[in-house]
Amino acid sequence: MPKGQSHHTADQKAFLDLLKETRAKAKLTRGGLATLAGVPQPYVSQVESGKIRLDTLQLRDWLYACGSNLGRFGRALEKRLHCSQPLSEGSNDRERISWDGCGR
Repeated sequence: MPKGQSHHTADQKAFLDLLKETRAKAKLTRGGLATLAGVPQPYVSQVESGKIRLDTLQLRDWLYACGSNLGRFGRALEKRLHCSQPLSEGSNDRERISWDGCGR
């Protein structure tokens, strides 16, 4: 990983990307999501830019407004994070490849 960029930062980017994709898949603008979720539009923008973090219940409301849920989002996020991990030597890689569908 490049100097100055932590694993946490890469995971947070994956989270935010999936959050935006979930909204886009629901064909919602930031304003439309804000209306459905009962929050101001600037709040949606700040969350999607990483300036504000969501707690679990806020995430749940956000996802429901997008027609999704925590389970679906969590599975997609876990797969994305898991597949982004570099392969290393050892038997765990074979187990990971066999069950997660990373396609490596």
